[in-house]
Amino acid sequence: MIALPPIRPGFPFSHELQAALEIVVPGCRLLERIAHDRDHFWRTHKEGGSLLTIADVTGQAFMGQGLLRRFSEDAFIAEEGASGSLLTEPVIHNILGYIRGFDLKARIEDVYGWIVRGKGELTDRTWVADPLDFTSSYVHGGEYAVNLAFLYQGKPVITVNGFPRSHLFRNKEHRPGYLMIAAAGEGCWYRQLEGRPYYVQLQVSRRAGRFAIPILPPQTSLRKYSMEDLALVQGMSRVFGASQEPRIAGGPMRYPLIASGQADVSFVPPLSYYESKEWIWDHLGVLGVLEAGGGGTDCLGHDFDWSTAPLLSNNHGILLSNGRLHKRAVEVYHDFYERIYRRRPT
Repeated sequence: MIALPPIRPGFPFSHELQAALEIVVPGCRLLERIAHDRDHFWRTHKEGGSLLTIADVTGQAFMGQGLLRRFSEDAFIAEEGASGSLLTEPVIHNILGYIRGFDLKARIEDVYGWIVRGKGELTDRTWVADPLDFTSSYVHGGEYAVNLAFLYQGKPVITVNGFPRSHLFRNKEHRPGYLMIAAAGEGCWYRQLEGRPYYVQLQVSRRAGRFAIPILPPQTSLRKYSMEDLALVQGMSRVFGASQEPRIAGGPMRYPLIASGQADVSFVPPLSYYESKEWIWDHLGVLGVLEAGGGGTDCLGHDFDWSTAPLLSNNHGILLSNGRLHKRAVEVYHDFYERIYRRRPT
């Protein structure tokens, strides 16, 4: 059993937190094993061009299996819930081989069911997962995350984010990998993925402003940042008078950077001022930033409306901060967006 962070004895979701830890930790190990098994590594592209690998769907099957065994009545929403139609029989057999490392009785039909179960809808008790966040970085040996959240009555109350390859937090063993854990009303902590199981509470900084700039590897097709986007970053940096070099934050890394005080402002622009393409599984680190004392809204300052999941249709992009800078960051972002993006040809 994995030790829990120092939550109060009466916390009503301690059982769910325990389960999330017991799913994310071995899930991270599983994805690292798959990354080194090049004989069976399979990849394709989903509709829209984003990368899909055997690691994505195996991770989802593993999470689906773990949640069904513990919380069979809870809803499950995950990024790869619609990927079942892309899987060939040999790929399913390879996924089964990985899953049988945890469940010897697993069958082909079980694996397929655990994957497509992620097409669930929001209920009073809902689990949301991104079994492999930042796939395009993962396949090239870079950082990625394994994310799992529990929503109660439409709001996140538990999030566990695993970062198997990150060196963001130093340790005596110089091992990569850590977890960021958040519990609503309790706080946010990190701990090593492997090694000594001690928890350190995270807090945002109160500095003038160090930016975490969102980047993607050249191979990705998820978002295309333009010269206007770069002008927006430079403009915001000038307004805040940031005195330090910005941190480069790939995908999910922006959440622990802000929560730990190693950066103070981060944002990801929406693809369009008029249309939302924000998926709930891409924002499972927001609770950690909030519990660390920071701010987390969309780029226009609106709180996230989780009730529309899986597509957060009432939100536009994401803006994270140390809290102190949040209101001003929204104002500056809105001003630059009006002047730059509305002039962009449609």
